[in-house]
Amino acid sequence: MAVRVLWWQPVGNQVFFSKRQDVADPQRIKDKSVRVLSETMGKFVKLCGGKPTLISSAAMHDALKGGKIDIAMAGISAVKIS
Repeated sequence: MAVRVLWWQPVGNQVFFSKRQDVADPQRIKDKSVRVLSETMGKFVKLCGGKPTLISSAAMHDALKGGKIDIAMAGISAVKIS
């Protein structure tokens, strides 16, 4: 059986962003609520001392705006710079 790839859609690397502080250092995740979208991402956040919160992409903006999460984790292709 042959498989033919019709297109490749990279979702890119996962990035962290926050509206109050930069999160370039994993220690800055400690004790923060971090939006994740999988169990694997949640394990990574826990290893950094953060609190993983499973939230859909559609609800991420409102969760950041409303303070439900401190930091968002998303694929780079999901981030729109305004």
